[in-house]
Amino acid sequence: MSETVAQNQTVTSFSKYIINTIDGIMNSLCGLDAQQLNWRPPAPESNSLFVIATHALMSTQENILKILAGLPAEQLPLKAVTRDEIFSASGNTTERLMEDWSKLRSQLESQFIAITEKDLVREVDHPRRGKISGLEVLLAVTSHMAEHLGHAELTRDLVKAL
Repeated sequence: MSETVAQNQTVTSFSKYIINTIDGIMNSLCGLDAQQLNWRPPAPESNSLFVIATHALMSTQENILKILAGLPAEQLPLKAVTRDEIFSASGNTTERLMEDWSKLRSQLESQFIAITEKDLVREVDHPRRGKISGLEVLLAVTSHMAEHLGHAELTRDLVKAL
């Protein structure tokens, strides 16, 4: 198997998992009212489903589009917000989040196709992880989104039990 084929399979595997995991996070919001979307479990540092979804979108945009793909801020589909704004986000409906996911997903799919073998081995400066390879960026996003899918599913179960 050539290196290019292996690289394409690697990126395809990561991209499918990342997109499917964020789809799961977004699906956890379906059918909930404003109170349920914004409810936080009674535990320190817990987050509402609205915050989890907002964080998933913004974190993925930063890691894949800005850090790995190197897109400038004006080319990002979602307006940059601060960490404090992300973790205090709230809303009455999921409409804006679903629109944001649609925009982000479209650009992610385009960027995943463009990732090269050089992108996977190239070191990037990550603001919280230091110098890491493009492959490590994909691994970090994959594991981070899986963690948040678990948070979203548990939070949804808890809010539905109220």
